[in-house]
Amino acid sequence: MMRKATLILVSVFACAALFLSCDFNLNQKNPNEPTRENYYSTGQQLATAVHAVYSNLNTNGMHKRRKFFVYDTLPGVVEPGGGQTEAWIGDMVNWTHGDGSNSGLTLHWTGLYQGIKRANLAINNADGVPDAQIEEGMRTRLKAEARFLRAFYYEKLMALYGESGEQSRGVPFFTEAPSAVGGKPLGDPSEINDQIESDLNFAINNLPWSFAEDANIGRATATAAMAVKGRSHLRQEEYQEAHDAFIQVVDNGEAPGGGTLELVGSYFDNFKEETENNSESIFEVQHAQSSNGGAWNQQGGDGTTRTFRNQEYGFLEWRNVVASRSVLEEMGVSSFETSDGPETSAQVSDLSDPRATHTFYFACDTFNNGNSVYTTSVNPQGNCSGAGNLEASQQDNRPSWKKFHVYYKTNSPPGGANSGINFRELRLAEVYLGLAEAKLNGASGGTMSSAGRINQVRSRVGLSDISSPTMQDLYHEYVMEFTGEPALLSFLLRHPTYLTQLNPNAPDSGPYYQPIPLEEIDNNPEISSDVNSDLPY
Repeated sequence: MMRKATLILVSVFACAALFLSCDFNLNQKNPNEPTRENYYSTGQQLATAVHAVYSNLNTNGMHKRRKFFVYDTLPGVVEPGGGQTEAWIGDMVNWTHGDGSNSGLTLHWTGLYQGIKRANLAINNADGVPDAQIEEGMRTRLKAEARFLRAFYYEKLMALYGESGEQSRGVPFFTEAPSAVGGKPLGDPSEINDQIESDLNFAINNLPWSFAEDANIGRATATAAMAVKGRSHLRQEEYQEAHDAFIQVVDNGEAPGGGTLELVGSYFDNFKEETENNSESIFEVQHAQSSNGGAWNQQGGDGTTRTFRNQEYGFLEWRNVVASRSVLEEMGVSSFETSDGPETSAQVSDLSDPRATHTFYFACDTFNNGNSVYTTSVNPQGNCSGAGNLEASQQDNRPSWKKFHVYYKTNSPPGGANSGINFRELRLAEVYLGLAEAKLNGASGGTMSSAGRINQVRSRVGLSDISSPTMQDLYHEYVMEFTGEPALLSFLLRHPTYLTQLNPNAPDSGPYYQPIPLEEIDNNPEISSDVNSDLPY
């Protein structure tokens, strides 16, 4: 071994002395580095590429951080929790972000397109894997999962950035991963919508309604693809098509792991760690509490499976946002402190719908398995029966977030207050209310009226039936059921009359699609610099 080392050193020094005769090409490509041409050669490599499309859901522009801010600030269900709250959050609450520089919307845009690029790589290269290296059924299934995810990302882009009721402009449209630096013009909305439909139909035809194996729970299913199809048709005001898709979910959809898809008995079970992937779940972003490094990794790699929501929203943590006055009023809160601004001292007794107290912590609510009490300066420990010694980190008397937070079982969150609670992207309650929305807008078919579908959701929390619902009633149900979830903003963007009703900062007229980020405009020569000029905010 010593002789071998000596020979290597002699060779190196000899080459250094006579470097003109040694052929060192410092510009040559590493022959061991994977490329598009040599990577997709086995089934395992294709599976890894599809896993990367899922992993993108856990990046900072998506469910790790920025996405939940986007979907909670624009409808105005939150307000800044204190002076420490970053300015871009308040700009979205106030709808003063029309110049395209908002970092929250920019990172979310990036996250969506990063997912599309990864999906395109998997889809475009799937057929190139040699037949001997993959079973044909597995190839088709992986393509179907990737196509579902591509449709999922494009649906988000169109709902947020590409359409606003009768007004539409599209978004840059890629069905292949770009091979060189460049850009794409805004695609035709009908072409993008057709691609979403095609991808979802492929997924519906080639994926099971559920996966029985625990290891596959969380993957795309035909149930999820059909639900996204219904949501996409609602966005396009194609109410009969939306109804027909949602009916398929009701009739054929299955819960994760198989079995009947049905509402869970306890509303709050949709937001706890112990009851993830339950019978109501259609598509969840899988999170896990992890102590690994790289939590801020934008690529969605190791250590990034946890979400920062508990850190960002939690009342013992940063508490960057709190309940807005407008959402509290819609939920039935009537008593406010007015001496120093719109602060509330509402008690649980003010509220008749239990979904409010499952969404926010109100003064004197218990947490930590009933061992601690949430207090504020209006309701300090001495004014709450059996009060503990924990208060909101920012003392402004506002209710604090409860959904998707670990405080129900602890007062000392692990992992720096990050959370492993899955984010429920789609659940059966949205399908029921989507059916009601379609019926209220002229769709026919099925065995249940719009009132029946709404009452399915209401009866779960013990509320009385309504007999002749209006769109205003449906709006109220969306607020109560989906505050803090993407279904609410999706509904409001479809019906901006209710957006301005819930968030008084939203403009009185549209278009309501979000600005194309300045970074995209600056780096994409195919997009006009005045693309945001028609925005009223």
